[in-house]
Amino acid sequence: MKVKFQWDGEKIKQIATEEEKKYSTKDILNALNNVRSQLNQMQQQKSQMEQQFIQLETNIRSATVHEKELAGFENKCIELQKDKLKFLIGKISKECKEKAETSAAEIIGKDPSAYTDAQKKQIPYLNYQRLLATNEKVADKISPQIISKYLFDEPIFDDPFKD
Repeated sequence: MKVKFQWDGEKIKQIATEEEKKYSTKDILNALNNVRSQLNQMQQQKSQMEQQFIQLETNIRSATVHEKELAGFENKCIELQKDKLKFLIGKISKECKEKAETSAAEIIGKDPSAYTDAQKKQIPYLNYQRLLATNEKVADKISPQIISKYLFDEPIFDDPFKD
């Protein structure tokens, strides 16, 4: 490729001219072979993707059937898990409350000026929630989504620190 520069009014333009190229018969045959090989690879990839798509559709149908079979048990399972959670909270509440008060006092004691009065009142409750959720008995017997919903989002226990 040849490149020339020329003035074009107030600007300089670049002119690039292609040089003539000659290909041998061998070059053409090699290029055709490469293109055909690439086409073949792309066809194989397309075929694999189609097979994967068919398998994915089959898996979706199977999972949908499985989900429908299990969904019939969901409400009863939730109620049983809530009842078990309430029972466990009753058993571990006193211990968790004491630990929550102790750890809150330690946290606040490290830097009392770092917290507002509202935050200081809230820390024991937050520690209590966390201790309930991470208690070994609760973690082993209660589903994570039940823990999340009924200990944090919609607590099923009374705040033991309310005045």
